[in-house]
Amino acid sequence: MIRLSANIDWLWKELPLDQRLKAAANAGFRCVESLNPYAASIEDWKRGLRDNQLSLALINTPSGSSADAAVRGLAAWSGKETEFQKLFHQALTYALALDVPLIHATAGPVAAGGSSEAAQQETYEKNLAWACATAHPRNILVTIEPLSPRDAPGAFMASLPHAKETLARVNHPALKIQFDLYHQQILHGDIITNLRLLRQDIGHIQVAGVPDRTEPDRGELDFVRIAQELTSLGYNGTVGCEYRPASTPEAGIGWAKPYL
Repeated sequence: MIRLSANIDWLWKELPLDQRLKAAANAGFRCVESLNPYAASIEDWKRGLRDNQLSLALINTPSGSSADAAVRGLAAWSGKETEFQKLFHQALTYALALDVPLIHATAGPVAAGGSSEAAQQETYEKNLAWACATAHPRNILVTIEPLSPRDAPGAFMASLPHAKETLARVNHPALKIQFDLYHQQILHGDIITNLRLLRQDIGHIQVAGVPDRTEPDRGELDFVRIAQELTSLGYNGTVGCEYRPASTPEAGIGWAKPYL
């Protein structure tokens, strides 16, 4: 049986952290994830997770000086390697304090700062290799996520072939693919075949309905069938609920009840 994690930056984004965590627990979640946990202190997170009996499955690296970019992230930004390392250490501090097993090293946009694609790829691989070497001794994995141009036009990491090539070139056991079902349906389709082919390379899965990025039961994806496949494949990570509720999170949560 799969386990769901609530992305609290999508589902209850209008609430302060303590209320987001309480709302997730009240909805039946036992696990959450966050794009930007740094908006709150580690102590606030510890208190909220403890009080609501929740675990934190995934965090992103901080945006840093890419905060105003169309696609946030510094892992593939040539010339900002020192800043990336500083921000990754910040993520690692949160992850170690809050028992987070996964850090998403966000890549950022194509040609950031005028770099060539080859230079960006070289920077990306070096940064990821460093991040993996830093995180792996602490039992933390690093993920990379191919993003679709519909939601992230200009993203440097924008296809499964690119992700697979990057994994092969970095060649570190701590580097995994963050397989967002929404993005992958738009980019490539053939979801179940790709899950089967990439099973050993997948560190985290996320879901939203296609094409509107609302609840997973609204649209063209058959999440029930996908959940069955993930169980069959022995996937033991979480599936992050990263979608925009069509009305309120509570009104649309029925699809998730069998997995909570």
